[in-house]
Amino acid sequence: MLSWNRRRQLAYLLGVIIFIVAVTGFGYWYTKPLPTCSDGRQNQEEVGIDCGGPCAKVCRSEVIPTQTLWIRPFSIVAGTYSVMGLFENQNRSLGVDRLFYTIKLTNDLGATVATRKGEVFVNPQEKFVIFEPNINTDNQIALRAFIDFTSDTGWDKPEIAKPVLSVTRKEFNFADETPKLHALVTNESNYDLENIVVPVVVSDGQQNAFTGSATLIQDLGRGQTKDVYFTWPQALTKTPEYVDFYPRANTFRIKRQ
Repeated sequence: MLSWNRRRQLAYLLGVIIFIVAVTGFGYWYTKPLPTCSDGRQNQEEVGIDCGGPCAKVCRSEVIPTQTLWIRPFSIVAGTYSVMGLFENQNRSLGVDRLFYTIKLTNDLGATVATRKGEVFVNPQEKFVIFEPNINTDNQIALRAFIDFTSDTGWDKPEIAKPVLSVTRKEFNFADETPKLHALVTNESNYDLENIVVPVVVSDGQQNAFTGSATLIQDLGRGQTKDVYFTWPQALTKTPEYVDFYPRANTFRIKRQ
């Protein structure tokens, strides 16, 4: 049985140990760095390491892949094609300022006859058109077109909602040897816009696109309307039944006003 003096020594030692542990724990808690979006750890309800949740950086796993609706080559003149594709971004709040792609045209044997690189912006939850005109195939016939996205990084949440653009008063003259199309584009958003791309898709009675074009409006103030014109160098091969416009402005480049 321990003596009273021995028990007092042990109690004193235990008290010292408890004091040291408490001081060390408090010091660690007080000096422990707060979690950040660049600490290399998945914390503070992040979806991945330093992305998702409270972090501005979007995790790749959060992005729904861009859906390809169709891609087609359109013959302009012998040996020259335009390529058009319709895509859909199903992400409700995510887009990307610059999405790079490669276009490939192939012949009946599957051999590549022409390629071209480009980039496009993608706003959240919208259908968008990629249009590349005047692709030279060195007089080879192109039967199929492919568009592959070569980068899928940089997805982000834009601070400004997608601008509203409308197209009205469409005047068609498709019967000519050089068809023409005239329309009015109106900026119905609360922002002045720049570099508005206006693609048009022309389809037959089965809603199969058989030609298309695109133009650019350099600036369009809020509430303002401007004329846009589209022309084709030769007569169309089919009778147009549907004409669809996809006017867009890059949400990531809109300045707060």
